[in-house]
Amino acid sequence: MARAALPPLLGLPVDVGLGKTSSARAAIAELIGSGGLGTRKVVYAVPRHDLGVEQVTELKALGLSAMLWKGRTAPDPTDDNPDRLMCLDTEATFDALEI
Repeated sequence: MARAALPPLLGLPVDVGLGKTSSARAAIAELIGSGGLGTRKVVYAVPRHDLGVEQVTELKALGLSAMLWKGRTAPDPTDDNPDRLMCLDTEATFDALEI
């Protein structure tokens, strides 16, 4: 079976504030809107949760359904427990990973 050719890779050292992220969001919205992805989903990864919240807000403004995924040790505070984490038993998950 022949392997599909990989797309070309290109990296450019550019400054912040040029509209790269806005352009990427618009392209994602257009691709989804055109049906180009079928029923597949898009994962748009960012390095920090605050940036993720921003992206979800902006993607929803474009009419897309979006959600933020957080890691198990990320904060998930409640009024009665401001130190709560996403995973309520992180030690168990670390024990499982060690095994």
